[in-house]
Amino acid sequence: MTAEKVGKSNGTDSEEQLHAVVAGMLDVVDAGLNPESIKISMELLDAGIKPRALAKVIKLLQKDARSKK
Repeated sequence: MTAEKVGKSNGTDSEEQLHAVVAGMLDVVDAGLNPESIKISMELLDAGIKPRALAKVIKLLQKDARSKK
């Protein structure tokens, strides 16, 4: 099942399925995002934020967090 097909379903179950698919993909590529960050990112994308811009901001924030350790 693709994320597109899951996203076109109705109801909360489909949102949970989409979240699970995206979380699984991000885990596979070791994106370093916790479940809350994934949820917020998906909400920002739904609100119209450009994916590349969001990815750049996330990378900058992660880099900044690593440098402060």
